[in-house]
Order: sequence, then C-alpha cells, then structure tokens
Amino acid sequence: MLRLRGTVAVAPLDLELVQAAAARTIERWRDVHVDGDGVVDPTTGEVRAGLQVADGTHPREGVVYRVFGPPLDPPAVVAEGATTPAPAPASPVDWRVSTVELVADRPRRVEVSVDQTGSPGLRAHGEVGPRDRPGRGSASVDVDLDGPWPARGRLRIEATGSIDPTAVPTPSSATGAGEVARAEVSVRHPRGRARGEVTLRAVDAGRWEVEVAAQARGRGLLRPVAAVALALARRSVVRSFDEGLAKIPDQVAQQARYLVAPDGSARTPDDLAAELVTDLVRSVPAAVPDEVQRRRR
Repeated sequence: MLRLRGTVAVAPLDLELVQAAAARTIERWRDVHVDGDGVVDPTTGEVRAGLQVADGTHPREGVVYRVFGPPLDPPAVVAEGATTPAPAPASPVDWRVSTVELVADRPRRVEVSVDQTGSPGLRAHGEVGPRDRPGRGSASVDVDLDGPWPARGRLRIEATGSIDPTAVPTPSSATGAGEVARAEVSVRHPRGRARGEVTLRAVDAGRWEVEVAAQARGRGLLRPVAAVALALARRSVVRSFDEGLAKIPDQVAQQARYLVAPDGSARTPDDLAAELVTDLVRSVPAAVPDEVQRRRR
C-alpha cells in the first residue's frame, strides 16, 4: 500500500459568499425556462437544444431531462488539399445522450441522478443540502470500463464534501484552528482501490492550510503485483504528489480572486449565481442533429 500526506498554507476564502452563491444558483436554475425544445439562455434568449425536458415539468420534482453532447474526442482527418488534420464531422451514433432526473427538490436536499449512454456507460447520483444554505453534498459515479483485462470492470467513485463558514476563527476568537471544509473521495475497481482526503483548516482569521492525504493498493490477483509496482514507482509518485500540492496555493488564490469584483469589492451571491447558471446553459450545444434527437433509450 502506498500512503501520502502533505500540508500547505493557502489564502483565506469567503466561504459565506460561496455558500450563499450556491443557494442562489439553485434558485436561479429554477427560474430558467426549459421545455421539450431546449433551454433558454437567460442572457440572450437563445434556445439551446442540448438540454430538453423529456418527461415532467421543469423545475418540479420528478422532471426528467435529456442532455446531448458531441463526441469528446472526434477523430481527426486530413481533407484533400489540406496539410493539417481537422476534427471529422461527428456521426449521430457518436453523440453522448444523458438522462438526468430531479429525484428530490426539498428544503433539506436537492437530489439528481444521471444515466449516460455510450461506451463507457455511466451512472451517477448526487445530492446537496440544505437547499437554502448548502453545506454538505455527496456523489457517486459508476462506469463500466471495456477493454482487455486488467482494465475491464466496473469503476466506482464516491465523494462527500462539507463546508462550515462558522468554523472560521475571528480576530478576537479564543478557539484554535477550525475545520472549515472537507472532502473525501474513494475509487474502487476489481483490481485496485484508492482513497483521498482534503481538509481545509482556518488556523486563524488570516491564515489557512490545506491537508491532503491519499492511499492506494491493489486488489485480488493484482494485489502482490501492485505492491511491487507501487514500491518501484514510489519516488516518481511522491514527486508528482508534491508537485500537485505545491500548485494548491495558486489554485486557491485564483478562486479567491474570482470572488472579488474588478473594483476590489466582494461579488454578490446573485452575480456569481447568474454567471454560473449562464455558463451551465451555454455548456450544452445550441443545435442537435435530428437523428440524435430521435434516438431512444
């Protein structure tokens, strides 16, 4: 088994703003118009066909959406007379089609499930709550991997997370470091298992730190082989882990800057939510081939 752990100092984040923006994002999504023809861009009014209501009524509990997406890696071809390859036109059978159901939309939690066709097939489930002040969430993803052994098999990823802005010490607080956020991820496969934890602590009002821990090991027939492989690769794995840890302060600082307006003032929850919802709507294609829309699960 390989175990890794490290801690790095980071700049503080306005978690109260993050939490309020998450709640406002849920509210704004409920106000977006979505029907069987597509979703309306809240800024331009454009109808984008990549997200449609398949059953029920948006945003009521139990509504089922269909989400369309072009191939992630379309093949490249060199056209006659050209010197460089360009993505080939996507075949209708290569488009990804996902079914997303709003399983629950209640004060204590918002819950969704996802089922995606294609290879590999994907099933996911997630929830966050409470709706007016999200402070906890969980998600799980199951992917059936094709290909030869040992890669073939079901890959399962489970994650939980929480934030607690009230745990941030104030300048006059007599309490010690508070755990303001935490995330845990586990990955399981018939031939291996891995687990990771990320903890964000507020040491004091102006000094925070991130602790990252990870471990991995083989399973079944590959367990002894994986133990040898991990031992041989330990130096390079540790180096990659340390390099990733060193990038965290810049990544957190980038998120902190995202929460600040150009004039230096804090952005509002509604401003952040409007941007997030618009980005979500524009992440789906504006047009979907008729052959793709006629596909049935």
